[in-house]
Amino acid sequence: MRAPLAALRRDNAAEAQIKSVLAAHPEFGAAYTWAATQYIDRKMYSEAEAELRSLGKLRGQN
Repeated sequence: MRAPLAALRRDNAAEAQIKSVLAAHPEFGAAYTWAATQYIDRKMYSEAEAELRSLGKLRGQN
């Protein structure tokens, strides 16, 4: 079993991976949550907020 890139602290690779998932499947809500979690862990709060707002928009929330 391979460890997730985030667990290996390969932040840039993990970010690229989640962005590619979101680009290919923009309706996959869990990817927005995971992206936000990654950004929060890296103290990138404005990026995390943007991902969570995208998730809210996807689910029809403000």
